[in-house]
Amino acid sequence: MIESCDTKSLRWLLPVLSLPAWAAPWVGEAMVGLRDRVDPAVPWFSAIEPWLLYGVMPVVVLSSLILVMMPGLFLASSARREQSFWTWLLEGFATSLVVVSVLTAGVQHLVGKPLVGLGFIGSVHVLGLLLAIWRSRTPQGADRARCPKARSYSLMLAVFVAAFVVVLTPKFFWEAFNGDGAHSFEATRLLLFKALPFWSPQAGAVSSWPGVNGMILPWPASWFLRMFGENEAGVRLVFLLFLVLLGAALVSLVEAGRSRLSWPGLLLSFGSVIGYAIVMSFSATYDPYCADIAMPATHDTLVMIFALAAMGACARGAWLWGGTWCVLALMTSPAGLMVGAAFILGLACSRRPGAWRLAFWHGLGFVASLALLFALSRVLGTGGGGGEHGLVSMLRKYRVLAFLDWQKFLWVLVPCGIYPFFCFFFWRRADQTSRALMVATVVVFVAYYIMARVSLHFFVPVMILPVAAFWRQDHVLNRSMPALGLAALLLFASLWLSRPQEGHIYVASREVGRTIDASAFPGYATMEPRGFRAAELLGRLFPNSSHEDGADAGYRGSPLAWFHYAHEEAPGPEAENYLLLRRGQHPPEGSRLVAEDEIARVCVYDE
Repeated sequence: MIESCDTKSLRWLLPVLSLPAWAAPWVGEAMVGLRDRVDPAVPWFSAIEPWLLYGVMPVVVLSSLILVMMPGLFLASSARREQSFWTWLLEGFATSLVVVSVLTAGVQHLVGKPLVGLGFIGSVHVLGLLLAIWRSRTPQGADRARCPKARSYSLMLAVFVAAFVVVLTPKFFWEAFNGDGAHSFEATRLLLFKALPFWSPQAGAVSSWPGVNGMILPWPASWFLRMFGENEAGVRLVFLLFLVLLGAALVSLVEAGRSRLSWPGLLLSFGSVIGYAIVMSFSATYDPYCADIAMPATHDTLVMIFALAAMGACARGAWLWGGTWCVLALMTSPAGLMVGAAFILGLACSRRPGAWRLAFWHGLGFVASLALLFALSRVLGTGGGGGEHGLVSMLRKYRVLAFLDWQKFLWVLVPCGIYPFFCFFFWRRADQTSRALMVATVVVFVAYYIMARVSLHFFVPVMILPVAAFWRQDHVLNRSMPALGLAALLLFASLWLSRPQEGHIYVASREVGRTIDASAFPGYATMEPRGFRAAELLGRLFPNSSHEDGADAGYRGSPLAWFHYAHEEAPGPEAENYLLLRRGQHPPEGSRLVAEDEIARVCVYDE
């Protein structure tokens, strides 16, 4: 039996631990100020301002995670039922997702300007304090039983977050945006001016994402953008929160209907999360130069959190929460549709008593979630925004097939430690949920494997689902030392294989952007859509990075990233080389017109 968590001692501890988050705006500004002092060729473990990099910054980042989770954790602890520590974290995040986002939108509407910096931090902190007072005056809910491991788990997570942000500081704070990262940043920035993260069609190609089936990510990402400022880390630090929640979702699913996971199993499970995070941080990208943590790492991790939480809730019989997680997964990414359908198929194929009946009820709830999503898109008057996981896009990928690309097996075996795939040897002893996870793994892998053109991040479900299936085996849960020893050895090998081969960070898009004069479109700061449409013309300077031809044909960058950096720091006369002009403006003397369309023209001085 899993004991429910004692949250009584946390009522005043959480508000105190979230106090360092008040320094987040200063830390964000200070970290941005260091990026021109750091050598991008050797940025790791810099000796510049060590008190900031290895002391203040990780403490403030950790505190910011506690701050945004605090309102949801207090509300989740009021449930009059047993919760494990991990379920409490998940339900606290879902509650914060609603409460903090509604609070932010409401206060922002009242003050009539973006709620950022100390205004946002103060609003969330006051809400947390009010909920702490309310919890102290209400009958005990989940506090009636104690979870003896809660403090140990919390300490483990704190060390996990602090160590990860310290080791990958250059990736979080100093690496320049690629195209995907810039798109995630701009979509998140919409919430500083609008209640919903949807673009005006006048913004051009950038308006393709997010739609209703991708609208969840900008909300939690915006929390850190508001705290740490409109910079790269503002949309990347949310990945730390997602890694904690991914581990929580995995353990919650493992423990659903089973005994509590042992400490060795818990550490190895989070070791798998670390391996996954390294691969997503350095290798999951279409860009020929770098992977950006802002996208797709955050996007794919969030949809898997919701998918795993839905599976765990259904395994525990918590159908209301199961439906909630399912809807959230479908509203995060179209990939949620693939994972959900594969899991239901896995239930039907599990060959356990009542398999078809259980699959039917799960399928019925899944269809209801899809219907709700469709109705929501009609109410909001926006499309799905399926993107690369959308139905039409997916079907197009099947026009060219490849059956002998063995590298794809390494894509799924290595990230989470290799050992999880031994779960397939335990099929005969596996329970229904474990078998469903295994079948879902195979279904998703085959669906993507046969595509000739596919990215590593498509296989995220195949990396993660076997981890839960492996640790749900009884003999593993019962602390089988040979199994744990082999798992640890394979996990170490996978971490070694996943390490980046090169030590530099990507800064070219920032350098190019600083040579562009885009002052003819001054509405960037307030998200004026025509500027983003005009920025597409910058792609005529260099080939666009969204194609898959690699870097051999010349420099391939992102017009959206250049447009951001052009407005972040206006070029001086000696640095200015490219001009983005309005349609009617004449090229200055000494420049040459490169391209023009119905909105803008692009000129260059020195080719």
